[in-house]
Amino acid sequence: MATPTPETALLDKIEAALVEFRLTPTAFGRLTVSDTNLVYELRAGTRSISLRTLKKIEDYIEGERRRREAQAKRRPKRAGEKV
Repeated sequence: MATPTPETALLDKIEAALVEFRLTPTAFGRLTVSDTNLVYELRAGTRSISLRTLKKIEDYIEGERRRREAQAKRRPKRAGEKV
């Protein structure tokens, strides 16, 4: 089994975030680094990223998870919903 490269490890994180946050690749790229082609180019292997871009992507994923968790805690429970 081949050792994952930093690019494939990052792409795995991005692919998981796309599913978790229900985002298109275009929306993810726009929201993280203002580049709608980010995910497509990473998938194609035609893009490398700087440490600054890596940090932006990781910060976005972490921040979005925190935001959604906080939002879920504030959401009022519906009738019949388990607490």
